[in-house]
Amino acid sequence: MRKITCSSLFLVCCCFTQQIQGEDLSLHQTHIRKLRVQLSSSDEKLRSAAAEKLGFLRAYEAADELSKAMGDSSVDARRNACLSLGWCGGREQLPVLLKALDDSDWSVRQAAWVALTNLTGMEFPFASHAAEKQRRQQAEVWRTWYRNLPDAGVAPSQLSGLLQSLSPDLAQNCSVSASSTYKGPPTVLTDGSAAFWQTKQVDFPQHCTVDLGSLKSISSVSVEQYGKGFCMTDCGLSVSTDGIEFRELFRQKALTPPKLTVDFKQTDARFVRITSYASERPIYPTTFFSLSVFEKRQESAPVLSFLARERTLRALGSLGGKGAAETVRGTLTPYVSRTVGKEEEKLMVQAAIRATGRLNSAKGQELLIALLQNPQWARYAADALGDIGGEASAEALIAVYPHYAMSIVRKSPAKIPKDDKPGFEPIDRMYETAYVITLALSRFPLRSEEIRAKLLRIAPLLPVNMASDFDGAMIYDRQAFQEICIYLLDRAGLRKEICEIAFQALGFDSSPTFHFSLPEQTRSQLLAQAKQSPGGSSFAATWMSALCRDRSQLPRLIKCLQHDNGWVRINAAKTLMFMKEKSAVSRIEALLKNSKTEADYGYFGDFLFKNGGKYGQDEYKAPSPCWREAFTRALGELGSAEQVPLLIGMLTDDRNVLEVQYSAALSLDKIGNPTAIAALKTAAAHHPFHSIRLLAREALWKRNLQWDNSLPASVRDNRAASAAPPTGAEPEALVFIKGSNDMPNDFQIDIWRQTYSTTDSGPTYRLGENLYLLKPVGPTGKVSALTTFTEGYVADCELSWNGERAVFARRGKTNPWWHVYELEIKTRRLRQLTKGPYHDVQPAYLPDGRIVFSSSRVGLRDEYHGYPATGLTVMNRDGSGMHCIGFNLGRDNEPAIMPDGGIVFSRLDLFYSRLKTEITVQTTRPDGTMNQTVYGPERREFWRNITQQSGERGWGEVPSRHRVLRLTQPQGLQNGTVMVATTGGATIVGPNRMSERVLPRHQDMAVTSPFPLDGKRALCAATRRAKSRKDVDLGLYLMDLATGGLDLIYNDPKRADFEARPVMRRARPPVLPQMVRSNSFTARLMCSSARTSQEELTRTRGKLLRIIEGQPVTGRHHTHTNSSGEAWKNHTGTHARVLGTVPLASDGSFFVEIPADRLVHCQVLDSDRRVVGNQLVWMYARPGETRSCVGCHETPDTTTSRISLPVSAKFTPLKCLPTGDAFSYRAKAWQKGHLRSETEERTRTVNAINLPGRM
Repeated sequence: MRKITCSSLFLVCCCFTQQIQGEDLSLHQTHIRKLRVQLSSSDEKLRSAAAEKLGFLRAYEAADELSKAMGDSSVDARRNACLSLGWCGGREQLPVLLKALDDSDWSVRQAAWVALTNLTGMEFPFASHAAEKQRRQQAEVWRTWYRNLPDAGVAPSQLSGLLQSLSPDLAQNCSVSASSTYKGPPTVLTDGSAAFWQTKQVDFPQHCTVDLGSLKSISSVSVEQYGKGFCMTDCGLSVSTDGIEFRELFRQKALTPPKLTVDFKQTDARFVRITSYASERPIYPTTFFSLSVFEKRQESAPVLSFLARERTLRALGSLGGKGAAETVRGTLTPYVSRTVGKEEEKLMVQAAIRATGRLNSAKGQELLIALLQNPQWARYAADALGDIGGEASAEALIAVYPHYAMSIVRKSPAKIPKDDKPGFEPIDRMYETAYVITLALSRFPLRSEEIRAKLLRIAPLLPVNMASDFDGAMIYDRQAFQEICIYLLDRAGLRKEICEIAFQALGFDSSPTFHFSLPEQTRSQLLAQAKQSPGGSSFAATWMSALCRDRSQLPRLIKCLQHDNGWVRINAAKTLMFMKEKSAVSRIEALLKNSKTEADYGYFGDFLFKNGGKYGQDEYKAPSPCWREAFTRALGELGSAEQVPLLIGMLTDDRNVLEVQYSAALSLDKIGNPTAIAALKTAAAHHPFHSIRLLAREALWKRNLQWDNSLPASVRDNRAASAAPPTGAEPEALVFIKGSNDMPNDFQIDIWRQTYSTTDSGPTYRLGENLYLLKPVGPTGKVSALTTFTEGYVADCELSWNGERAVFARRGKTNPWWHVYELEIKTRRLRQLTKGPYHDVQPAYLPDGRIVFSSSRVGLRDEYHGYPATGLTVMNRDGSGMHCIGFNLGRDNEPAIMPDGGIVFSRLDLFYSRLKTEITVQTTRPDGTMNQTVYGPERREFWRNITQQSGERGWGEVPSRHRVLRLTQPQGLQNGTVMVATTGGATIVGPNRMSERVLPRHQDMAVTSPFPLDGKRALCAATRRAKSRKDVDLGLYLMDLATGGLDLIYNDPKRADFEARPVMRRARPPVLPQMVRSNSFTARLMCSSARTSQEELTRTRGKLLRIIEGQPVTGRHHTHTNSSGEAWKNHTGTHARVLGTVPLASDGSFFVEIPADRLVHCQVLDSDRRVVGNQLVWMYARPGETRSCVGCHETPDTTTSRISLPVSAKFTPLKCLPTGDAFSYRAKAWQKGHLRSETEERTRTVNAINLPGRM
């Protein structure tokens, strides 16, 4: 690995500065010019990254430079150049891509094939891994096709001819009437949407009638029904010229296929009627998605799928030639007034829009301007107009911007695509269409006075439409939308004026000599908006960090470092960072030195869930937001060796909150002098937070330096071994927890303690006050206290295999930190095993005597509400040798030991902040390898129905992924089955992912804290499902696992009794062999075929793999100490970075090297880099582990029939590793439960950070 040297970066920047000096470039041109220079860098990593970024920008003007990069000595650079040519190239670049089919590296050859398919629309097979003879034969097919390609001035007839011969659907957007409607309306049959029309509980016959508007010659009708089980079994087709008298053309008294096509002799008709006389489900006479009418019989018309049309349109846009623009316009024109619901059709229309922009014709420009009026297509049309350029395009974009942007008083836009409606107050987001319009405008020079005058009309709206800091992630890099706003406001001559208004809102007076050009009313409106402070934050401060870049503003910025509002302090520090203002270092350093640590303010132990108002809490009483995080980051950007001692102190002082320690590590990496590196070496091996260890290791890895590879020894406790209990042995006693039936941590947890759905009420859920012993077991047994705590809480009791010791979690009343304790049952001897400002909960003994538990030492925050995430952690019995083995941005809950020696646990899976919030059943080995989801995602619909049937309320479920799955407290049974607590009651799931058995509810009782005694019985706590807290009465029961029957063991009617564990010798599961523990920086992912999938788009389109890392957002800036708002409003998502985009092998497989212990997710892309398969989960692989799978969203409980090694596994894994400046974005969705393709797309466009990524 070669590091990026300071000298190489300096040379690049010098060359870049010299080349653009004196030039008036657009923002887009500035980025491209910089990347062009980097393509010639002496550093191969810079060259490779530049080639990749040019593809993200769709920089058509850089195609020649990318062609030259195809001769680079670096495989990564050649592969990235190949892929980018597929998005930026055209007819002129085909020869270099054809040549690359003979490249010495298989991945470059495969990338060249992907690029060729994208540019040409052809799908000639090519096996990049095959023997040379076969490859040459396949490559010759491509070359023959190219030799037969017409001259550049002529469009390929095989492409344009296909589209011109298609038979149009005459029913598109026509009116539809129906005999009755249950779901609809009937117009969904012709409007292209994904909705359906349905009739229900009405008498047969039922019909729908489409009005073609005038007399048409027709010979074919097609009806798309809902699917098997909903098809007609007796139907007819009739037509009419007047809508009164109908004549029947077709009648079939038999089961029809889901897609029914009826061809008949050519006839004239205006009205077409489909009638259902019987159906598979009589309750639903009709359930139709669409009704289409054609002039030509479909058997005689070319059958061209939307995918084929899309490829054809894209190829026409890339290859051009006479007739290409006209053909593309012919396909696109009907969509000016249409909306589309089908994903394949949407992708086709988008391809037509982009092709129109590339072909750059006057009529095409007119068509794109017309499409700006259609909310569904406006953003794509705006992007394409950016390709066309010219004043007419700029004027059209400026004119339409106010329709898609918030008004100057932040009123919602007049036009919003359905997929971009946030569902929440859009404080921390921008509307996508408005953003794309400004992005397109930033590609224009905007030099003329006329254009600037028109730009001035919308310029005041630009800062109003910027995202706020509140309820989102604090990003310390300059974001794309900020660069765009700076560019456009500078062109309008308003940037400094907006800055002045921001400073006025913060209490500063403007200079008497400063001239305001805006009208007084506009200035007053902007000032009013700048003073807005949602959640205590400051719009003015956000404008300041986005727009202020002048040294004349320095004195006010320095004063803002001590502003009463912490959000202002943060943004002042960010502004100084962006300005590279080193003169501010001494002031920032002094303020940090004189500041208190968060712990100096004291800890906060209350639960704020029943008191209204704040609704949620933080562990610290420190004021929020945490401005010390920003100041610490600023020292790294602006400081030098002089600040290293202060930063080391902040890194190693656990009185500092996580985000401050994390920022200190980042800053030490930035400064990078020997003292800083030495501190990072220590942190890489020994820092209590695992996230900081990983951060330090990356800093060392990129410098080719090693860290301390010695690892704490794992100490096996020989006393853990126990003889198997005699057959039929019964426990001599029970250890259990006693506490209040009315728990204090009641946010999103049912009052019976069965299930929960967020981190808010954690880090552990079922709280009591002390441990007790019941002996003998039964209603007449004697109860004695094992612990006598007078304050605080206990939870999570588990016993050793010989029944002599108990481990549990405890915290004090005012001190919020949970720690693990061990109790010797006979002697009552108690010892604390963990300590410090960390949550250590839910301990259990491993078969070798060590202890697994869940801990916040992973050093991450949940991406939904910002509470400390917890991950599986292992330690020796004395608390030594502690190391994390599980990682997530939610919570690892309640680990238990399976009979085979593995660990079963429940994981709160979060993704894109609020998109996905579900608790699934997971397993892993005690070393953290082979982590997998064993039950949950495939059964979302089942559990959604169970919750509805249970009568529970208040969960806020949003299908399919938001709070639907709440599978908690897993305990392993034999044969791979697992007992869990659910909304439906005690349930046994497994052994496969589609199997479950919900145990019957005994007398409508809720069951929690189950613990199997054997395959037939389980201990549990239960209570009647009373709806009032005062009527909850948890007692201890013995459950029959066959019938669900409950026999009372013990109940204190005044207290909650739960978490019963048997005092007895239990059979110790086997000690599984562990992978040799490694501090390796990397791990590997292998997939047999990404195209082995239930998703049709993945199967049919998948050609590329993108690996994305979810970098943690460690800061939590809204807590109970804020001036207003709920403490859980920290919907941060993650700071995503693209680790690499690589081609799938010809068999669909991939084999990649990734950073170990990092949270990543995989995306399958088509040849045009659209996401066609999305792994909506953060996964990880342990150091040195090779993690493998069958496919992407493959059918559950299936295995591949492959018996040979995947193609990609025959080669060295492709590296998807950090490069230092990878494309990054805010990975956050504002919708819950379901991810639209447009929502996924906006994360990399609107939310782009270091590069204005295009669609």
